[in-house]
Amino acid sequence: MESAGDHGSIEVTGRDNPLFTEITIHDSGAGFDQADIPRLFDRFYRGKNSNSAGYGIGLALCKMIITRQGGMVTAKNHPQGGALFMIRFPK
Repeated sequence: MESAGDHGSIEVTGRDNPLFTEITIHDSGAGFDQADIPRLFDRFYRGKNSNSAGYGIGLALCKMIITRQGGMVTAKNHPQGGALFMIRFPK
């Protein structure tokens, strides 16, 4: 949530179709450094521009929980700016 900035926004949407249920999370922050994207879900990884006091386990834990429930999570930069996370659970 700190990535959205002081006056930023976070949009959470959901959709359902015959193949999967999807949750998307889009923030209005700066997005990811391209070099960080392949390692975002690695345990203890902190991005190059990380300024929080975190330990780098949040996204790794998130991925582990979602994967164990049969889902998948991906992250990328939104074309209009900010970060975009997509969580899918197949039916």
